[in-house]
Amino acid sequence: STVSGTTTSGFNNVTVSDALTAHSGTMSIAGVFANNGTFSHNSGTVLFNGNSTISGTSTSGFSGITISGTLTAPTGRVNVAGNFINNGTFTHNSGTVVFNGSSAISGAGATIFNGITISGALTAPTGTLNVAGNFANNGTFTHNSGAVVFSGNTTVSGSAQSAFNNIAISGTLTAHSDTMTVEGSLANNGTFNHNSGTILFDGAAASIISNSTSFYRFTCTRPGKNLTFDCTATQTVAILTLTGNSVSRIVLRSTVDNTRWGLNVLTSAGVSYVDVKDSNAQPGITIMASASTNSLNNTNWMFSSSYYHVGAGG
Repeated sequence: STVSGTTTSGFNNVTVSDALTAHSGTMSIAGVFANNGTFSHNSGTVLFNGNSTISGTSTSGFSGITISGTLTAPTGRVNVAGNFINNGTFTHNSGTVVFNGSSAISGAGATIFNGITISGALTAPTGTLNVAGNFANNGTFTHNSGAVVFSGNTTVSGSAQSAFNNIAISGTLTAHSDTMTVEGSLANNGTFNHNSGTILFDGAAASIISNSTSFYRFTCTRPGKNLTFDCTATQTVAILTLTGNSVSRIVLRSTVDNTRWGLNVLTSAGVSYVDVKDSNAQPGITIMASASTNSLNNTNWMFSSSYYHVGAGG
């Protein structure tokens, strides 16, 4: 069967037991969409405008999904090749949404996903993307200057490197075993497992690191980057790499001026062209900072070829 015509077709319940080709425009469903056969999206949009559930023995692949009512996803997987617009209520039902085309997430509704898998290109919303399950990036993820809240038990994986803007952890986040990029801030209000990977702080915007976190590799090689650390917390780092340049040093500061922030480096530190203030690096190894600025009130740092703002300090 094929849905066609010059007007938008509106259905209550749709059951696919053989083969259904959707309208190339918009097809609205107010009730249950049960796919036990083959559904071809035909590059059209399905509008869920009632109290809807996606179910069935077959995996459903949509082009665009728009929600103006309530949509409950299947417990397994649903594929989305186009845009995902939520102006209603989306219930993830512990399932996974696979973005396998060129997709953008938007809408006025607060969308909470369980698992997200990217095999195409996904652009996040400019606001908040909430992920309660695993995040697997095998394609292209664009953070769109938004925030990702990891609110459940999440592992970041995939063959592609994921670059996030702001990250907030309220559940448990296991980082990628390779490199995960943070261009904005990192707020750890839950549990962070470094997974022996690298957290790369990049991007031109300033980054704030809130609450205590244990990193394996903490890396910043962006000249001129401002890193601000929670003065009530201690960051534990196995391998620290901070590399600015002679024109633009990486600036390390406290959230409260003249109040020390904690840093505990366990194994090694490669630090050059930084400007440091208010850092208490005890009880870790002494940090040797070459060609760097000692802006004072630092403990367990040694500056070679230092530049001092006022007087001398260590």
